Amino acid sequence: MLAIRPRIPNRISFYSALSMAIFLVHILTDTPKISPTFIDFAIFYAAAKFAVSGQVLAVYDIDLLNKSIEFFTGYINNDIPLAWLYQPYVLLFFMPLVFLPYKYALFIWMLSGISIYLFCAYKYIDRKDLLIPLLGFPGFWYNFLWGQQSYFLTGLIGLAFYYLNKKPLLSSFLLSIALVKPHLVASCFLLLLFMRKWKVVCTTIFFYISYIVVSLLVFPVSVWPAYKQSINWITETILLSNNLFISINLSVYNMFKFAGYENTLSLTLQTITSCLALYILHLCWKNQATDITLKLSALFITCLLTTPYTLQYDFALIGLPIIFYYNHALRYGWIFVYEKMLLCTMWILPIISLFIVIFQHVQITPVVLFISLIGVYRRINYFCNH
Repeated sequence: MLAIRPRIPNRISFYSALSMAIFLVHILTDTPKISPTFIDFAIFYAAAKFAVSGQVLAVYDIDLLNKSIEFFTGYINNDIPLAWLYQPYVLLFFMPLVFLPYKYALFIWMLSGISIYLFCAYKYIDRKDLLIPLLGFPGFWYNFLWGQQSYFLTGLIGLAFYYLNKKPLLSSFLLSIALVKPHLVASCFLLLLFMRKWKVVCTTIFFYISYIVVSLLVFPVSVWPAYKQSINWITETILLSNNLFISINLSVYNMFKFAGYENTLSLTLQTITSCLALYILHLCWKNQATDITLKLSALFITCLLTTPYTLQYDFALIGLPIIFYYNHALRYGWIFVYEKMLLCTMWILPIISLFIVIFQHVQITPVVLFISLIGVYRRINYFCNH
């Protein structure tokens, strides 16, 4: 029996509006030379600009790329050099944007990403007022401030599983685009293999190879060795060094590294946690009758737990699990005493984790995410047995 579904409390709308107001004030008062809002989009735009002008090797030249970013944004980077961290074929997705002036391209980029993100949420929830806490979720705004791809990534994954049985070809196409961040999408493929969706997996790989083939026709082959060198730079500068990234990396690996553990031990603990998370994900999905939104919640959380590299903007991935869980609770009732507290903690996590990192030098995000994953599993298990 469905529970009586009341409207969301006024306090949730208030806190969501307050969160939106704070972030909007920050954006409107931002000084580009000090606080580089949308800086990651500037990287995408500058790299695509080089590609369109026939200087694709300059994409992986960090000095040239940073000079181009400074030209578009006015931001003088004196910290860690900014870099294009993606495979060459990803440039094909951004190249159409450079035919627009930077600000117009930025507007189209952000509008498109938010639209896909909200459309995905709209397809799954039957209460549209739940979009209010989603829009107020601090993790939503982190991605906005960075100008990153997490809106697209979240929406593409969610829609791919929405159309998985209805339109498998479309599902494969959406997943193939999401592969621009393979470290976050790997859990999706392991899940599809578990579900024996061989056709979807093979078609996705076909699309992925097609993008690479097109890039080989458009760009010189020499760009791939340059990309390989950038992988070495990512490993040494972002994962192995103690710098700015260690404070904004949300992974289990980084949590232990931040606590002073050696790289090898931290990576081992990351691997163990990933295996545990994937096993819990398997338990969540093995019952076909389970509500798809709860299973998707487990998937999004697992995507963050199974990679050693996930930054602040990736908090956007847990925006949908929060409202999916809340929607399910309003529809079927609250089961466990801790559920409301768990959702509140997940919603405020992007803020409290940042302050704890700054003042206590401890990264709590993976702990909260793992507890949340267990919470999702317990709710799924309850409804499987009742």
